[in-house]
Amino acid sequence: PDIVILTECWLGENTYVPAIVQYKMFHTENHCNKSDGVVVYVRNSLNPKIVNCTIQEASGLFLNFKEIGLSVLAIYRSPHYSDISSFLIFFQRNLVTVEAKRSSCVIVAGDININILNECHEPASEYLELMSEMGYVSAINGPTRVTAESSTCLDHIFVRSREITRSTIVHTCVTDHYTTALEVFTDGTERNKPNTPNKRTIIDYKELLEALKRETWMDVYNSEDPNMSLQSFIRIIKKLIETHSEKKNVNHKTLKSRAWITDGLVRAIHKRDKVHKQAQRFPTNNA
Repeated sequence: PDIVILTECWLGENTYVPAIVQYKMFHTENHCNKSDGVVVYVRNSLNPKIVNCTIQEASGLFLNFKEIGLSVLAIYRSPHYSDISSFLIFFQRNLVTVEAKRSSCVIVAGDININILNECHEPASEYLELMSEMGYVSAINGPTRVTAESSTCLDHIFVRSREITRSTIVHTCVTDHYTTALEVFTDGTERNKPNTPNKRTIIDYKELLEALKRETWMDVYNSEDPNMSLQSFIRIIKKLIETHSEKKNVNHKTLKSRAWITDGLVRAIHKRDKVHKQAQRFPTNNA
């Protein structure tokens, strides 16, 4: 990843924040409580301008990548605070500041501790209305924290972009929150021409799971350098995924861009496009 955002980092005066090879590290300086703090790792090839945000009942970092037209607002809001209205007022001011940079892609990401799956809850509704008014679309719309008593979406990624994006929720057990991820295609790699085959990577997850069970992870365990262990872990994972994957051609006409699009919707879209072309060719035909 080019950017990694960590929240609820418990950043105190003497907290050691580990470095990651080939990444720069930035963190918040203004904290509301002992569990507060945001840490952002940025790939060395990128050079953002960093601003510590002033947000009541929250902490955040604003990163502006002027050379690639990207702005990122990384934020953490503690669940111990209940005055969401005050938070939203300061939050909106920061969004206005972000807007002034006129980036082609703006991302707001972090642990906000507002359950956006419960739209009947008035604070969640106010929050979603604010994001909608500012032109942001939620990229994460499933549970990011699941317990025996609840299933909530507290970790958000909102996007306002002219670029194509793709998001996912990764079910990890590192913390009690799942990991969220966003991919932004800034070079048009996902813009496919009609009637041309798409190359799709198909992963055999059953075989991959068996390979993971058989893996000894010796390179990871034997290294005394945590950064080297991390690199070995990533290399092994990539190699196993590549071994149990194959590329297949998927025709544009049968390609579903979202999991919820049914075959019936695909046929209706094709019929709509056909009728539109006929209307363009014969604009005076009212039959």
